[in-house]
Amino acid sequence: MAKPHVMTALAAAFVATGALAQDATDAGDQSAVGSVIDSVADAASNLLGGGTAETAPDSPMAQAMKGVTEVALDLQSTVDQLAADIQSSAASSQEGARILDEMLAAATSVNDSLSNDSDVWVELNTLLETWSGKRDEMSKKAIDNPALQDVADLWSDRVTEGLALRTQILDQATASKLLVEDIEAQREVILAYYDVGATDQVLAGMRKVSDQLGQMNDNMRSMLDQAGVEVPDAARVSQ
Repeated sequence: MAKPHVMTALAAAFVATGALAQDATDAGDQSAVGSVIDSVADAASNLLGGGTAETAPDSPMAQAMKGVTEVALDLQSTVDQLAADIQSSAASSQEGARILDEMLAAATSVNDSLSNDSDVWVELNTLLETWSGKRDEMSKKAIDNPALQDVADLWSDRVTEGLALRTQILDQATASKLLVEDIEAQREVILAYYDVGATDQVLAGMRKVSDQLGQMNDNMRSMLDQAGVEVPDAARVSQ
């Protein structure tokens, strides 16, 4: 078993380097974070007699300590994100209502602009008539100049496709109006499902926190095992 003063010094070194790493993270200095993580390996070697400076970073104890620090830094970011997700989920009902209102307003505006008597169709109908006139003109000229018949056929294809697309868009716009009406009628049900769905992000965050805590705890158990210290049963819960 490791001597008490060695274990005390080891714990102190780990707490100190962990605090420095968090300070570096808060300051946004990634190079400083790397230096702090590397210092964990040196601390482990020096305190436990882990060998020369060249081999210290590769020792099991150094790797375990470095692993704890790296996971802890990532875990802090995960916890911060989880806190933000929790706040968002708590306000999901109001947020869902706002998003739904914006969606319905946008869809209604588009549908209104595509109604049968809207400006876009008036202008399109005029354009299609122009295309039809060019088709007919080319067809007449093709009587004397057959080479123009191919051009007349191209205009005919454009007119045919334009008319088909106009009909298709009008049908789709009609269906869209009916869907908007259905959504408005089922507003309460849709918002209820939105509210439930907002929990998924929180649960995902909780799962990530649990996974990272498990990794960090495994590394700390490894440190105690290597030092010959028996890990309390309570610390082995949720391996």
